[in-house]
Amino acid sequence: MPSPEETPKTFARALAAAQRQAWLPPALLLLALSSVFLLGGDRGYFHREFIHNQVSAKNLAITENLSIEHHFLMFTSQTIDAAGNTVYRLYNRFPIGSYALLKLTILPFGDDLSAKIYAARILTLLFFAAAVCLAYLSLRRIASSRWIALTATLLAFSSIYCLYYSDMISNEATIDLFAVILAFHGMVVFEQEGRFRQLLLKACAALLLGWHAYALLLPFITLGMMRELITARSSGSPISGTSFGALYQLRHTALSLMRSRYLTLGMATLLFGISTLAVNFTNEYFALNREIPLTDLPSVMSMLNRTGVGPYFREDYSEWLSWPAFPERQFYR
Repeated sequence: MPSPEETPKTFARALAAAQRQAWLPPALLLLALSSVFLLGGDRGYFHREFIHNQVSAKNLAITENLSIEHHFLMFTSQTIDAAGNTVYRLYNRFPIGSYALLKLTILPFGDDLSAKIYAARILTLLFFAAAVCLAYLSLRRIASSRWIALTATLLAFSSIYCLYYSDMISNEATIDLFAVILAFHGMVVFEQEGRFRQLLLKACAALLLGWHAYALLLPFITLGMMRELITARSSGSPISGTSFGALYQLRHTALSLMRSRYLTLGMATLLFGISTLAVNFTNEYFALNREIPLTDLPSVMSMLNRTGVGPYFREDYSEWLSWPAFPERQFYR
């Protein structure tokens, strides 16, 4: 063991050695990411089985059809009915951001389908790499250790699920994964440094790419407001034990919540999501050129079915939604 006189010198040497190796974890992370690109094989065709090919082909069709000619509708197919009317198979319920980026990526390649597939898959891999880097940076802030952040990131993103979906052409694969982690990084920076504007921008950018960011925003906003409510109530009243003191406490709590940045974040992201859907559905309504109720729009009907409100869902999944079978299956999952 070093003597008491040598201990500071030993610690300084160890700290200097650690600082000299600070480049190593990011370098290892980049090496791991490069292997995903280099060892992935030829990505210019649909080379995987079942769901990977099915989802990739469907989303590439949606991307290909996204144009001024079709009023920027997101649809998988277009047919003509017996009356000669154009009938779209719409997919308009998702944000347009990810499809717009995919469209810009494949636009330069004209009619070269292989090049389009390759370009779209490279874009999804770039989003996968960006998600990995953001996760590492977020964990680096939380753990204050590059090695812990590197280990946790590699363990998480080396799962068979992440690697299977890493090059799938889909807004709900790596693009939405990046969106979720982008929102998470904004939360970490906000909690550590109080920078609210960057959180708001990252949350809205995430929602422009997909809806899954709400899965993080909802508990984050709820728990943040609960914390501020507890803090406001614990601050007490200068005249406690009286009716005036109770009113003062109530007013103080209400004002604290109204000024809460968590409430601002919740209202802003909710309005942003509603506005995005409203634009999609309005565009769909006028593009179809029909006077129909809003609930009869194909995308609205699809949303109702997926949430169990529509008749199709009730007919096909009534057994799965029955009690007590549903909570048992859900708990098992």
